[in-house]
Amino acid sequence: MSVSALVGIICLGIIVGFFSSMVGIGGGLILVPALVAFYGLNQHTAQGTTLALLSMPVAAISAYTYYKNGSVDWKLALLLAIGFIVGSYFGSNLAVT
Repeated sequence: MSVSALVGIICLGIIVGFFSSMVGIGGGLILVPALVAFYGLNQHTAQGTTLALLSMPVAAISAYTYYKNGSVDWKLALLLAIGFIVGSYFGSNLAVT
């Protein structure tokens, strides 16, 4: 991978991380299209890569920051997580077929 491609990917990560933490968008709206358009990934690889990226580190750091500021409703988050897990299972199976 060239230095310019490496710098571009890191800058893309900074932009997506910023918008994801600010307003909850980034993965599907910015990152997946950018990976397809600028880095030649196919749709499924771009989606899978984005999901792997967002699974823990970004979500955990952002959620912790909001938690420290008293802006997390844990009961609501856990209830939504149940639905999110079920929806993600069926949606990902449908997407890759």
